[in-house]
Amino acid sequence: MAAGSKNPVVIATPCFKQPTESVLFAFDFSELLKPNNDVITEILAVVATPDDLTLGDPVLESPRVYVRISGGRHKQKYYVECRVRTVLNNIYEIDGPLQIWDAKRT
Repeated sequence: MAAGSKNPVVIATPCFKQPTESVLFAFDFSELLKPNNDVITEILAVVATPDDLTLGDPVLESPRVYVRISGGRHKQKYYVECRVRTVLNNIYEIDGPLQIWDAKRT
């Protein structure tokens, strides 16, 4: 597993983190790859909107892409997306919301 974490947060459902946390997230493409026994060969992009989150270098371990995310503003909702290309030349994208929430500031 990438970057020394045993339990990365899987992007798909709403996710939360605090502004000061640095968390390993995973984009799991398993369900998209299964029908054709496809394999990810390239990470095309990992981006966040708005773009003021800090995204580490993505790591490919097909069928997952891992990325460490830190920073963000309290009460800001971000959308994080990952696009990949496969050995069959398919391009897949997974995105999901990431809410930044600092309980001490509510």
